[in-house]
Amino acid sequence: MAPFIPKSIAAVESKGISILFYARSSGELTSLTAQVEGEESKSPYKSVDIRLNNNIVRAAAPQVAAFAYTHMKNEEIRLFFIGESQGSSNYIRELCKTNNDDWREGALSGNDLPITKDSPLSVDAEDDKTDYKVFYNGY
Repeated sequence: MAPFIPKSIAAVESKGISILFYARSSGELTSLTAQVEGEESKSPYKSVDIRLNNNIVRAAAPQVAAFAYTHMKNEEIRLFFIGESQGSSNYIRELCKTNNDDWREGALSGNDLPITKDSPLSVDAEDDKTDYKVFYNGY
């Protein structure tokens, strides 16, 4: 059997550690996290399912986008993906993580912004700023 190759990945650097995000073919959002700092490290990456309130988060499509930044001495990660809500409609979803806390819903998730299932998804943020722009194809 051929190995699974994600159709979309997003990579961030937080506290000197590289983290890759992707959706598995069955929709589970997953992270691959380096176990040590540095580009020359041959240390393996650890695979972890993304959980929200102890439930594995599932995406409706493979596209993901993410960014990381430091704000008021806290390491922040924002993860964006296409999720299902209210039937078969697709909406942009945002998850946030501060330092080593659990994932939580981001403000963008509450806006129910419709997105086409095959839309590209990208995010742009200024360094050390909480302002960001998400680019996508809506209805």
